[in-house]
Amino acid sequence: MPQLTDVNGKRSNYSVTLINGTLTISPEPTKTTLALGAGTVMLQSIVTFTATVSGAVMPSGTVTFLDGTSSLGNGTLDKNGVASLSLSTLTAGTHNITASYTGTSNFAVSTSTASTETVQDFQLNASGGTTAAPVTGGTSAQFTVPIAPSIGQTFVAPITLALSGLPSSATATITPTTIAAGSSATTVTISVTTSSQLAVLRPAGKGRGLPAMLTVLACCIPLLTLRRLRSSLRSRRVKAITMAAITLLMAAFMAACGAGPTQKNYTMTLNAASGSLQHSVTLQLTVKK
Repeated sequence: MPQLTDVNGKRSNYSVTLINGTLTISPEPTKTTLALGAGTVMLQSIVTFTATVSGAVMPSGTVTFLDGTSSLGNGTLDKNGVASLSLSTLTAGTHNITASYTGTSNFAVSTSTASTETVQDFQLNASGGTTAAPVTGGTSAQFTVPIAPSIGQTFVAPITLALSGLPSSATATITPTTIAAGSSATTVTISVTTSSQLAVLRPAGKGRGLPAMLTVLACCIPLLTLRRLRSSLRSRRVKAITMAAITLLMAAFMAACGAGPTQKNYTMTLNAASGSLQHSVTLQLTVKK
């Protein structure tokens, strides 16, 4: 029951009616702001979102970080009203990020304005460059591979380039070896210098059977015909036939020694990396005799 205390004795001058009422105590209003660690990052990079919740009294509780309407995770407010979330799972593209304070019985819910987080990837455009080159052993082959950001005009992080699968007797030069952050789309040139050794293309252990057999035959035929030659020394016909056979066998032997493939293919890989993000493209080197 409400009570009225008349400390000055004036109540007699008024007609007072006491009415029961309801006192409503509302949660303390809050304000949530959001800060991005970096507005644009490379795919698979760690990005940190930080929310600050303020009020007349320091709020407590949790903050939910959202990508559009999808929850990315939660953070607990510390004694300064700050909560953060770090992650590296955002897909390439643009993301509208907000921080929503869930409130408590004493503090009201509040949501930050949206901030845009851009996640960039990069592509190696094999079809727009030169990824196959035929050369003669001892000369150089040139390959070109354009590299461009998937979004925006410049790279937000450096990209390092390396070549694998290079033939052991060849050397390679990559220009540039690193694409700096802030650079625009770049065409990478790979120069591969082959050696004359790469022109020796017949695989070891193959093609030896026929020359060996022909060598034996070439050596045995004179022995096999020696007795006949002695007994028929005066026979010019036998002598001519024997010499012709030896000549044919030797010609076959020489042809067999020169037989084998006229070119050999080498598969190389150009690797491009930015942090944990990696892309690659295959380069085909063909060395001819």
